[in-house]
Amino acid sequence: MSDFLLELGQNQRARALIKGLGLPIPMPQELARASARFEARPLEGEKIAFGLGPNGNLAESVGRTLSEAGASVGLLHDTPARAVFETHGEAWGRPTWELTLNPDAEKIDGVVFDASGLETADELRALYDFFHPLMRRIQRCGRVVVLGKAPEKNDDAQTCATQAALLGFIKSVAKELGKRGATANLIYVDARGAAVLDAPLRFLLSRRSVFVSGQPVMVRGPAKSAVPSWSWQRPLQGKVALITGAARGIGAATAEIMANAGAQVVCLDRPADD
Repeated sequence: MSDFLLELGQNQRARALIKGLGLPIPMPQELARASARFEARPLEGEKIAFGLGPNGNLAESVGRTLSEAGASVGLLHDTPARAVFETHGEAWGRPTWELTLNPDAEKIDGVVFDASGLETADELRALYDFFHPLMRRIQRCGRVVVLGKAPEKNDDAQTCATQAALLGFIKSVAKELGKRGATANLIYVDARGAAVLDAPLRFLLSRRSVFVSGQPVMVRGPAKSAVPSWSWQRPLQGKVALITGAARGIGAATAEIMANAGAQVVCLDRPADD
C-alpha cells in the first residue's frame, strides 16, 4: 500500500502548490519498517542501552535475548548484572560497551530498562535519572521498552501502585518520541514470564513493531504446549492460517506475511474475486 501523504509531502511541486494555497504541508514521519522476511537476528548491529532499577531480576533473560538477536548492549559502569551481559555477549560475538549518561554522546538505537523490582514511589526516580539524559540520544525510529511486574500480582498496595505508574511513564515517553517515529512500550512480566520474555522483547525492539507504541503487554508464562521445530525465521511453521478477504489489499498482504512466517495459508474470498 502506498504512503500517499508521505509521497505528496516530499514532492516539491505539490509542496509549493499547497503552500501557495495557505494549507498545512502534510509531512508524516517516514517510518523504518521490517521486510516480509523473518530474521533470526532482527537487531543485528544495533546499540541498545540497558538500565537496571533497584531489585530488578530480569537481566539474565534480557542479556540472552539481546545478544541472540544481534544487538550490542551498553551498560553503566556500576551495573550489578554486567557479568551476565558480558557472558552472553561474548558467546554471540556481541561485546558490551560502556554507557554514559551524557546527553551529547553518540546516538543509540534503543533502550531497555528493568523496573520489575521497583516497590515505592521514591524508587520511580530511577526511571527519570536513567532516561532523562538519554532521550535526545535515541535515534529516529528508535525503540524503548520498560519491563515491570504485573500490578495485580502484588499484595502490597504501594508496590502495586508503583508498578501501575510505569504505564503512565511509558505513555509520556511514547508521546515525546513519537514525532521522531520512535516507539515506547511496557512489558509486564509475572513470576513465570521471564522464561518467554524473548519473543515480545524482540518484537517490540524490532522494526516489526513500527505501529505499536504506548502499550502494555502482559507476559504470563510458557504455553502448555510448544512447537518442537520452533524457528525465528519461520515462527509459524506447522500452523494453518485461514485468511479472509485474501484476494487483495490487506488480506493479500497478510497472506504473504503468514506464508513467509512458515504457515500453511488457506485463502478465502468471494467467488467473484480471482
